[in-house]
Amino acid sequence: MKIKEKSKKVVAVITTINPEKEHTKFLIECLKTLKKTKYPSLITYVLDNGSPKKIHNELKKKFPWVKFILNNKNLGFSIGNNIAIRVALKKENPDYVILLNDDNVFIDPSWLKIMVNASEAHPLAGVIGCRNIYPNGSDQWVAKNGKTLFFKTKGHKEKDKRIHKTQLVNNIVGNCFLIKKGVFDKIGLLDEKLSPFYGEETDFCLRSQKAGYTNLYVGETKIAHYRDQSIGLFNENEVWYIQLKNAIRMEWLNYNLIKIIRHSIIHLFSWIITKNNKGISLRKSPFKKLGLLFKAYYINFKSLKEISAKRKERNSWKN
Repeated sequence: MKIKEKSKKVVAVITTINPEKEHTKFLIECLKTLKKTKYPSLITYVLDNGSPKKIHNELKKKFPWVKFILNNKNLGFSIGNNIAIRVALKKENPDYVILLNDDNVFIDPSWLKIMVNASEAHPLAGVIGCRNIYPNGSDQWVAKNGKTLFFKTKGHKEKDKRIHKTQLVNNIVGNCFLIKKGVFDKIGLLDEKLSPFYGEETDFCLRSQKAGYTNLYVGETKIAHYRDQSIGLFNENEVWYIQLKNAIRMEWLNYNLIKIIRHSIIHLFSWIITKNNKGISLRKSPFKKLGLLFKAYYINFKSLKEISAKRKERNSWKN
């Protein structure tokens, strides 16, 4: 399969949500490896969420081929990405936008060509992703038989060759998230109430499916991803609260009543029970989590009218 004579224009958007100097090394490696991508119509934007001006100017000087946008403060993943997406759609008029994490490493120069080719061969594909590995080569996120597999720790190497196949899936992981422009035209941008992070890509995939698109996993290529480098600004309780709050919102926006109840039961026990590699166990100091659990539900109940309106709109796309 070959790309047509005129390649589809792609805008890459990399949004940083950890502006600390130590984290900049990941962005530098990301951009250095991205530069080696063999794709003639790729334009790159970096949305810099609150870096000190000195660091920002150093990055602009180091990567003159990149278009930088600087936010004065850290607005998070969804809001930051949406700022850059709006600029890119207006100025570049691309066929695709690809959202990339700043801790990605691009190890296959043909990765984007392969993904675009696969997308063009599947007209209904709205969101497209590819195989993810850790920098040590072990698997991180793959799919087989239409089911995605996520490995939280390094070391797993899937032997099943089906992970190398292109296939339809329910969800695409957000660190390498290729989106056809027509999807934005129909369903809008990322849900900004899911900032600073977590759940935005799942919500977007569910929305696109309701609008008639499919989610496509491309197993023929891969990228490396350090994972979780951006959330280092937050402590364990903050991360737990953000993930819970956003999970509840995403579920209320997209799931049916039975599925919402099932997930609510899990959430209601999550303050006292935890699951890890060793199995299920009781939390040692659960009462802080209990307060955060109530806060997460309270925030979402306050938005219930807005959530209901959006839910009704999404369900209307089926008709």
